[in-house]
Amino acid sequence: MRIAFLKRRLQYHQKPLVRYRVRETSLSAVSTKMLQGQLRVYSKVLANLALSENQQVLVRSQIQKVQAELDFETARFALDSGDYKAAITHLTSAQTVLRSPKIAVAIPLIRWMPGVVASARRLGRRLRNNS
Repeated sequence: MRIAFLKRRLQYHQKPLVRYRVRETSLSAVSTKMLQGQLRVYSKVLANLALSENQQVLVRSQIQKVQAELDFETARFALDSGDYKAAITHLTSAQTVLRSPKIAVAIPLIRWMPGVVASARRLGRRLRNNS
C-alpha cells in the first residue's frame, strides 16, 4: 500500500505467480486472525500515511467492513462454543454494516431456539465435509 501511495509504478499479472494453500491447522486458516491482521494494516495506513480526506473515508469504510466480518466470524465461533449471548451480540454488531437478510433471521432464531441453530450448524458442517 505504501508503494501505491507513493505513486510508484505497479503492474498487474493475469497469471498467478504463486499458489497459497490454507490448511485447517495453519494460522491463516483461522479467519479471525486474518481479519485482525487486516484491521491492523488499515489502522496503520490511517495513522502513518498522509491521506486525503477521500482516502481516509475509503480506509475507514474498509475498517468498518472488516470489523463487521470479524464480528460475524466471532459470532460463529461463539455459537459453536455454546456462548449464544456473545453470538447474538457479535451478529447484531455485524448486521449494522452487513445488512444481511440471513443474519436478520439468525438473530431471533438464536434468541428463541439456540440449541436448534447450533445443531443445524453442526449438521451443515458434517454434510459439507462428507461431500
